[in-house]
Amino acid sequence: MILPHQVIEEINILKDKKYIHINQVDKNLVERLYEEVPKFDKVILIYPHETLTSLYLWNEIYKIIQVYENIDIRIMTSTASTFTNSTHPLTNLLMWKDLKTRIDLTWDFSNSDFIFDKSKFYRGKKLNRLNKSIKYIISTRKNNQIRDYVFSKIQWNRPHQDGICRYYYYPDYGDESDYLKNSSSEDIEALKNSPTIYELIEEYEKSFFSFVIESNRGEINENFHTNLTEKTVLAFITGTIPIFHGGKNYVKELNEMGFYTWNNEYGFKNGDDFSNYSTYKSDLFINCFNKVYNLNLEECQKKWDEYYHKIQHNYDLVCELIFNDDLISEKICNTNL
Repeated sequence: MILPHQVIEEINILKDKKYIHINQVDKNLVERLYEEVPKFDKVILIYPHETLTSLYLWNEIYKIIQVYENIDIRIMTSTASTFTNSTHPLTNLLMWKDLKTRIDLTWDFSNSDFIFDKSKFYRGKKLNRLNKSIKYIISTRKNNQIRDYVFSKIQWNRPHQDGICRYYYYPDYGDESDYLKNSSSEDIEALKNSPTIYELIEEYEKSFFSFVIESNRGEINENFHTNLTEKTVLAFITGTIPIFHGGKNYVKELNEMGFYTWNNEYGFKNGDDFSNYSTYKSDLFINCFNKVYNLNLEECQKKWDEYYHKIQHNYDLVCELIFNDDLISEKICNTNL
C-alpha cells in the first residue's frame, strides 16, 4: 500500500526520535518546550491519544512556532483534521500502535493491557463474514449529552434480538463513587456484567454494521479539530460497515484519509456539516441506525458481501500503519488510555 509522501516523511522524523511528548496538565510545559525545541531541526510535538483542548496551550505552541520559524515544528494529536503545522491524519494513527487500555468499564488503570491482539490483527489478513451473526453493534460505556440524546431516541430498550444496543451511562471523567452511590441495584449489576474490552472486540468481529459515537473533548474542538480514537480504529479492523457520529466534517476527513464510510448510503445527508452537539446531526445518525435496524440478517450479509473490497481496504490501511513494524517499530506513545 502506497502511503502519502508526508506520512513517510513524518515517520522518518519519528524514527529519528525527533519528537517531544506534551501534556496540557504539565505546568512547566511551555518553559520546557522553549528549552527543548531549539535542539532539533525538525520536531513533532505529540499529544497522545486524545485531542488538545487547552486554548492557552494552543496559543503558546503557535507562539513557539513563530519564535523558532526556522525549525520544522509539527503537532500530532488524535484527530482526522488538518490545521496549521499539523501532522498528516494518517500519521496520527501511529499513536494507537501498541496501545494499552483499561480492560474493564471503570477508570481503574491498574487493570490495563494491550488492546489489539497481534495474532488476530496483522497485515495481509483476509477478512470474511463466516463468524458474523449480529446485524449491528452500538455500544457506549461513558456518558455525555450527545450520547444521552442518541440513546433516548433509538429506544435502546426495544427488542434487539439480532443486534447489540448498549449504554452504561458511566461517568466520563466524573466521580465514580458518587455514580455508584446513586445508581440502582439493577444498574450496579449491569456494570458488573459489562463486557471487557476483549469481549467487546469479539462482539464487533461478529457484527456486520457498527455505529460509532466518537469522543468529544471540549467545545474548542468543534471549530478546530475532530476526535479520532480507538473507537474508529476498532470499527475498521474488525471488518464492520461503520457509520460515524463525530465532529464537524469527520466523515469527510475519514474519506480524505482514504477510508470508506457508509453514512451517506444510509441517510446521513448533510449531517457531516454540523457540530457534534447538533441534534439535527444526531437525528440523521439515528435515521441511519433505524434503516439498519429494519434490515434482516440475510440483507446484512448481502450488504457486507457487496461492500467487501471497501471493508478490506479499511482494514489494510489501518494495519499498514499500526501493525507494521517494518514501517516503524517505535512505540510513539507509551501512556495508557
